Amino acid sequence: MKKHILLLIISFVSVSSHAQCDFLEESLNNISSAPSYLVVKVKSLSYEGDAVIESWRLMNYYETIKNDSSEFYDSIWMAEDWKLAYQDIKQNKYFIISDEYLGRKFSGYRPYYFEKIIPNDSVLNISKKGIEFFIRTYFEDNGFLIPHYRQKESYDFNTIVKIIFDAGIMAGTGC
Repeated sequence: MKKHILLLIISFVSVSSHAQCDFLEESLNNISSAPSYLVVKVKSLSYEGDAVIESWRLMNYYETIKNDSSEFYDSIWMAEDWKLAYQDIKQNKYFIISDEYLGRKFSGYRPYYFEKIIPNDSVLNISKKGIEFFIRTYFEDNGFLIPHYRQKESYDFNTIVKIIFDAGIMAGTGC
């Protein structure tokens, strides 16, 4: 009996970790069409904590830190950076960044930027009622985020993305 319980636990852990891998892999691979949002840990002079970044911007970050001057995304470069990004996120590695690439508001084009996640208590309280309730509260039936001006509940985009990311659900641009 103990062997069966142990086997069941090992199977569950294996399946759940595989599902998480697939979610993160898909989030990183979804760069070309509608980029997905990733939640990563960052350190700068003024902030240490979680931040949201779009997948393609994270790949630009890797290009920059490697000093890769190639103009085109070649498949070998993408595969190397994708694997590195995947490992860093899975290991909860802190990304060391400059304050100029951190913040909610920015002007002009930046090759990569990270947005602070300052948890919104109202959004967190709704998430405690279950992921299905949370999704019905903030998302339309077609999967798109209900615009903030139509929300009945408190709205904070980055907190919503973090909750969705932590639940293992890919959040892309607009949905």
